[in-house]
Amino acid sequence: MQKTIRGVKLPPVTRGILHNGTPFPRISITLLLVVSFLAAVVVVNTLAKHLGEADATEPFAAFADRLPGHQLDTSILKAEGFTCSFDLAPLPYYVSEECWQQFQTGLFSLVHMTVWDGTVKRLDLLIRGDWLTVGELALLWGRPDVYKNGNYLNVSWSDPHVMGTVLPRNGRFTFFLALSQISIYCELNQPCPVSLITSKAS
Repeated sequence: MQKTIRGVKLPPVTRGILHNGTPFPRISITLLLVVSFLAAVVVVNTLAKHLGEADATEPFAAFADRLPGHQLDTSILKAEGFTCSFDLAPLPYYVSEECWQQFQTGLFSLVHMTVWDGTVKRLDLLIRGDWLTVGELALLWGRPDVYKNGNYLNVSWSDPHVMGTVLPRNGRFTFFLALSQISIYCELNQPCPVSLITSKAS
């Protein structure tokens, strides 16, 4: 049936039916397969990147020589941009310094160190986002002790001396909870562990 618009006759419109042999469905199927493949590649790459960032052995590698028990000259920290100040130690005959630095990128948003007489006694790390979970550390050091601290939960491992803080979801603890901060420390008047256990718990 012809239509006339402003005196111009238009050719009749025929409603064709696409058959399986026509090129259009073949192109559509090909494009759909290509898009699906690309989406799968993006998802796999994203997961691989996340798992790589979340590998619990890697975050502490940068602190291998700055864990509690290691000797450290705070002038090195100052040269790296840390701010340091003297502090009153629990025992007056110790010379204690507190050094800290904030970071705009990376896993840790703030690094804080306590140094007594040139020996690191405590390392505190504020963790950015949800990049490190309790479960990832449990793979290294086993199941932690968990106890409530106000609205937060503290998780701790006695060997090595590590304590972390998490905010529970609906008041419940799971190994998928992200750590907001972690502290690696020496017990007072006790020898300090100079390395973290990196073998996975059995």
